[in-house]
Amino acid sequence: MKKYLFIILLVGVCFGQDCTAEDGTVGVELWEECYSIDNTQTISRPCIMCGGQELKGPIPHEIGLLTNLTYLNLFYNEISGPIPAEIGNLVNLTYLNLGYNELSGSIPSEIGNLLNLNYLILGNNHFSGTIPSEIGNLVNLESLDLTKNQLYGLIPEDICNLPDSVFTLNSPHLSLRSNYFCPPYPACIEDSLVQESEYCDNGEECIAGDGTDGLILWDSCYSINNTTTINLSGNNGNDLGELYGPIPSEIGQFLNLDTLNLSINNLSSSIPIELSSLSNLKTLNLHYNKLSGNLPSEIGSLSGLERLYLNYNKISGSIPNQIGNLSNLIEFHIHQNFISGSIPSEIGNLENLESLFLADNSLSGEIPIELFNLHNLKYLNIRRVPYGMSPIDGNNRFSQSFVFSNIVNLMSIEIFIAPDCGLMGTIPSEIGNLQNLQKLNIQDNQLTGIVPESICDLNIDFNATGFWDRDFNLRGNNLCMPYPSCIVGNGGMSNQDTSNCNIDLNWNFSLSEQIVTINGDDQIWNPGENISIELDLCNNSDIAHMYYPGIVLKADSQIVSIDNEYFWFYGIDSNSCNTATFNVLADSSINFNTSINFKAYADALNCENQSEYCIDSDTIVFSIPIIFETVYAYEPIQIPNEFALHQNYPNPFNPITSLRYDLPNDGLVNITIYDMMGRRVKGLVNGPETAGYKSIQWNATNDRNEQVSAGLYLYTIQAGEFRQTKKMVLLK
Repeated sequence: MKKYLFIILLVGVCFGQDCTAEDGTVGVELWEECYSIDNTQTISRPCIMCGGQELKGPIPHEIGLLTNLTYLNLFYNEISGPIPAEIGNLVNLTYLNLGYNELSGSIPSEIGNLLNLNYLILGNNHFSGTIPSEIGNLVNLESLDLTKNQLYGLIPEDICNLPDSVFTLNSPHLSLRSNYFCPPYPACIEDSLVQESEYCDNGEECIAGDGTDGLILWDSCYSINNTTTINLSGNNGNDLGELYGPIPSEIGQFLNLDTLNLSINNLSSSIPIELSSLSNLKTLNLHYNKLSGNLPSEIGSLSGLERLYLNYNKISGSIPNQIGNLSNLIEFHIHQNFISGSIPSEIGNLENLESLFLADNSLSGEIPIELFNLHNLKYLNIRRVPYGMSPIDGNNRFSQSFVFSNIVNLMSIEIFIAPDCGLMGTIPSEIGNLQNLQKLNIQDNQLTGIVPESICDLNIDFNATGFWDRDFNLRGNNLCMPYPSCIVGNGGMSNQDTSNCNIDLNWNFSLSEQIVTINGDDQIWNPGENISIELDLCNNSDIAHMYYPGIVLKADSQIVSIDNEYFWFYGIDSNSCNTATFNVLADSSINFNTSINFKAYADALNCENQSEYCIDSDTIVFSIPIIFETVYAYEPIQIPNEFALHQNYPNPFNPITSLRYDLPNDGLVNITIYDMMGRRVKGLVNGPETAGYKSIQWNATNDRNEQVSAGLYLYTIQAGEFRQTKKMVLLK
């Protein structure tokens, strides 16, 4: 017998969850602290030399709930993403310091709602775009710091509405330096503003080096008629390039351009529709910038385009149907953006396409059957990225109507990546004909049936290790055994739902005839005494299973503990049973005419590597009555010294969990389940209760006895002046 301990550590950061603040009022959780919604006036969490304890991630939208906040200081952390528009709800704010972070995007116009603001410090971030005109609403502002960002364009005249004291010459109260603002500057600051404004000349006429008419782009003069290549990629190590601001619309005048590479820079704003005039363009590379807005439908006019790289931006909207006009397109990469809507069926017109990357967006709807007209396609990636694994956290969620067997039409396919994308159907035997396939990741879909032996004909290294990026990954589907020999024991086959497979694995989990013996000769199961419970795991197969099957035993009662909850066998011979013995210790006195409820269920170690030997998770529930013939001496039940609400068990749970609580006094008790929006789900207890150690179960139903959905829930106990709330997780 071997003992194994499995510990799964789940690490995450949750924003915006309801909580109870220190003052007992309803709060909101921000950066793992609970702030009272009604009573929080100050948040001061600067982090200068704080040894790796910096705040990270975005500013949660829920910060807008703290409407009584007057002071917000998050100086010198590692906060990223945009300032949420909900910042405009903080109308009582007088001090806002977000300087020295990793914030990006534009300054929201809602900041103009903060009419009481005295100090606005946003310097040393990565803000882009222009200063919103609403900045002029801040008539009580005493200091404005926008130093060292990537702001550009014209400064709004409304800035002169700020108090005169802000604009004192060489005043420390105004800093706009190290941005990319363009003249003319407002009169109130024209004498004090010094800017890096080379790109402001974009579009101005010039004479190119070949003597022909040209236009200035990013401080260089390019011939309008003779320029065929513009390559300003910032690919110089880990640093981004030096291009900021929007792509100038004048780019559309370079009609003979065949290559435009502006990748790995700090370009922002939208893609100009003037690019559609570049009819000779073959390569357009804008990846790894901060471009936003929609992908213009006019892109379909670039009939000669062969390579289109738009990945790692902030482009939103849908993929226009006109993409199907790009009949010469070979590579189309638009992954890691905010693209929504469905994949247009017109994409099937791209008969020359070899590489299609749509991963890590917010696509939905049906995957078009026309996609499988792309007989030259080698690389297809439509994955839904695992939460927290991407800087953008895309959430592709296709409808569950895609028939996977269509993959056999992609005879050139080398890499197929589509985890958690709603794939359905069976794996066809013809998959073995895809001799070019080297990587197949279709985990967490709804594939069913038997895996054909022909899968072993693929040019895949079935022994390759790795987790997120293994070459072969079919885990988390509904595939049935037996598996082909080449994938038996492969981690990429784990976590299969075989409940509909109708396969008898010949495991029979059963109770032995004599299951309980008790130490002692009275009717009281005293503290420190134990009983033994014997359970049998039987193998009714003709084949011995030299593996690690086992039994897990749990008790619903709080007043007993099981010395060894897990009992494992090295193996079980054919047509035999092995007995497991568990010792159950009484933590408190248990009187006669009572009973303890137990549940036992089968389990197996290392199912990921030996999934064909996993045991069906049948559960046996039984009670042990404490009844004997001898007379007992009365022993009072122990009473707790103080109130307590314990964490529910099991947690996460499905379908039932137990909520345990300690009552030191008799009194009225109310226990209620709420959802994360604070809405009542179900009342479990509402009435008088005697003192003692208590437990009640919740079966995941509401007050109408309807099953509730999976997710986070809160349970609250009110007993006199004692009140406490805890969280629990329902999985389905």
